[in-house]
Amino acid sequence: MSPSPIDRLRELVHFELSGWKPREVLWLLFCCALIILFSWSTDTWLGILAAVTGIINVILNGKGKLSTYIFGLANIILYTYIALETKFYGTVLLYTLYFLPMNVYGFLSWSRYLNRETFEVEKRRANGFWRGIIGGSAVLLTIAGGLLLQHMQSNMPYLDACITALSITAMAAAVKRCAEQWFLWIVADALTAVMWGLTYLHDGSNLAVLLMWILFTINGVIMHCRWQAEINRQTSIEAAAANQ
Repeated sequence: MSPSPIDRLRELVHFELSGWKPREVLWLLFCCALIILFSWSTDTWLGILAAVTGIINVILNGKGKLSTYIFGLANIILYTYIALETKFYGTVLLYTLYFLPMNVYGFLSWSRYLNRETFEVEKRRANGFWRGIIGGSAVLLTIAGGLLLQHMQSNMPYLDACITALSITAMAAAVKRCAEQWFLWIVADALTAVMWGLTYLHDGSNLAVLLMWILFTINGVIMHCRWQAEINRQTSIEAAAANQ
C-alpha cells in the first residue's frame, strides 16, 4: 500500500527539520535579521520579503533540503516583479522563462535522491565533459544575451547578460546536485551585488535586495566548502569499503 499524501507531507516536514546544526540555524536567523534590520526603514515590504525568501532559499539549497524549491518559488515571483520595475529585463526573462520551470523540475529531481541518514539530498561532482559544456555555455550565452539586451535597451546589458548566463548554468548544475554550482553562484551573486549596488548608489532604492546578494555571495563560499568536504568524505568512505 503506497503512503497517503498526508504521510508524504509528514515525511517531507521531518526531512526538512532534521539534520540541522546549531551554527546553521544561527546563520539562517542572522541573515534574515540582518536584512530586516538594515532595510526596514528604507525599503518596501516587497523588497524585504523577496530578500528574506531568497536567503532562506539559498541556505536550504546549501543544506540540500527539498524545501529550497518551495521558498525558491516565492522568491522567483517577488524578485521578478522588482527586476521588472528596475528594467533589468535579462533578469526578468531569466526568472520567468528558466528559473520557474527549473524550480519545478528541481523539486521533482531532488525528491528522488534524498538521503535517509543525513536528511539531505545526495551530492556529487560533474565530470570533465560536463564542466566544459557548462563553461562554454556560459561564454556563449553572455555574448548572445548581451547583444539581445543591448537591443532591448536594458540597463547594464552585458553585466546583466553575464549574470544571466552564469545563473542559467548554475541552476542546471544545482538541479543535477552538482557541487560545481557553487563556484558559478559565487561569481554570479558577486556580479549581481555590484549591479544592485550601482542601483542603490544611483537612487537609494532596494537596499534589502542588495544585502540579499551580498549574503548570497558569502553563503556561496560557505556552501562550496561544505559540499566539497561532504563529497570528499563520502568518496573516502566508498573507497575504504571497496578495498575491504
